[in-house]
Amino acid sequence: LLLTGGVGTFLIMAAREGRYVVVPLVADQFDLSSAEIGLLVSVGTAIDFAFFPIAGWIMDRFGRLYAVVPFFSLMAVGLILLGRSNSTSDVIVASIVMGVGNGLTSGSMLTIASDLAPADAQGPFIAGFNLMSSGGLFAGPFLVGWLADISGVNVSAYGLATILFAGVAWMAFVVGESG
Repeated sequence: LLLTGGVGTFLIMAAREGRYVVVPLVADQFDLSSAEIGLLVSVGTAIDFAFFPIAGWIMDRFGRLYAVVPFFSLMAVGLILLGRSNSTSDVIVASIVMGVGNGLTSGSMLTIASDLAPADAQGPFIAGFNLMSSGGLFAGPFLVGWLADISGVNVSAYGLATILFAGVAWMAFVVGESG
């Protein structure tokens, strides 16, 4: 059960964390200053925070997958837009799309973990789930750097989108509705 839920979380968290590396790298290609890149990342994060309360409402009202599938997919679309960026404006739009998608999934992975946790081992299960999630936090930035070295920064954005779509598919078809 831990492995089943943890694989999807690992993939999703890799993409979530990787975006914090790929956005500045793509923005740097358009000669934005350090302050402008910091502002860009901050705007995406602020949008993310603005949608946090709605994420809980969606999951409680309709189910976990109603947040996970459409809005992580939206975040993946944002990563594709980032990879296709031709201007600073494109990077801003991609960051906004990613912020909305990520914000509308806030708390979803830990909510799913608590849904899946066996009643007699909730603490150890959630700790193991969190460990798998943290593995994604390590893998995402590493993957961005590795792909950027091999094929370019834009390809790393596409790679994160692919991983995110794989995580969404895993959660939808392997884990299923947990709440």
